[in-house]
Amino acid sequence: MGVGPEGAFEKPPPLREGDQVGLVAPSSPFDRDALEAGVRFLEAEGFRVGWRSDFLERRQGFLAGSDRERADELEAMFADPEIRAVFAVRGGYGSQRILDKLDASLLRRHPKIFLGYSDATCLLTFLLQEAGMVCFHGPVVSEMGALSDVTRDGLFRLLTRSEPLGALPAGDLRWIRRGYARGPIVGGNLSLLCSTLGTPWEVETSGRILVLEDRGERPYRVDRMLVQLRQAGKFSSVAGLLFGEFHGVQAGERARREKEAMDEVIEENTQDLDVPVVCGVPVGHGRHNVPLPFGVPAEIDGREGRISILESAVKSPE
Repeated sequence: MGVGPEGAFEKPPPLREGDQVGLVAPSSPFDRDALEAGVRFLEAEGFRVGWRSDFLERRQGFLAGSDRERADELEAMFADPEIRAVFAVRGGYGSQRILDKLDASLLRRHPKIFLGYSDATCLLTFLLQEAGMVCFHGPVVSEMGALSDVTRDGLFRLLTRSEPLGALPAGDLRWIRRGYARGPIVGGNLSLLCSTLGTPWEVETSGRILVLEDRGERPYRVDRMLVQLRQAGKFSSVAGLLFGEFHGVQAGERARREKEAMDEVIEENTQDLDVPVVCGVPVGHGRHNVPLPFGVPAEIDGREGRISILESAVKSPE
């Protein structure tokens, strides 16, 4: 799209009480009980929930339908004027398979909130770079029956209010390198971002704050992926780097040692960068999944120890 570092990404209208949220399954099949808990949560918050007629029954092996069905579903939700926001039901695997089947111009004509993370990373990057719209890295519907208060509060502040989200919760931030950075946030799941390298849909990082998160990956695997991003030039002109909690596969004392090893891997792979690098940001697969508006300017202030979203992520009321 040729959008500059500070962006000129289209912001969607805010979500209002009584609006209809369209559910999509662009990746793996979902658990019905988890879906129903998420729907009850959204309805209790004052939203109506809708989906396509084949949504509950559609399945193709390890995918929630064929590539064409899942691409058509996403486009139909964006094109439907009754749908004010589009939420992914779960991650898993499969969204990368539909990128070449999506019509970016159609999506661009109907800017609206899209929310997801994990496997939806591919769709977030596509919507930002190909359709030129702000999109939202945050919890999927199958997790909404058990959101932390921090996640819930951030989610509805971001999607319903025409004001900056402001400072993210400090949590367990670990400053690998302090400094100052400003730029639009991009990124998402580390594994998925690596899988798109060399394709037309790889993430653009120049002048941007790159957020990376994952789960269940051992330090050596994270090292391999960070080396891949670094060698692909994705760190060469990045404005700053934010890393999620990176929950591993260990527990207890082993988990503590694994976290220390993960920080060492991150530090080694970023030691030649003159930009702020922060670990433990409460996003993605962790205790909290504070939503982030991709494409909206953010600030990393190492002196104050603060990460802030500087602008509203949705349009101001007319």
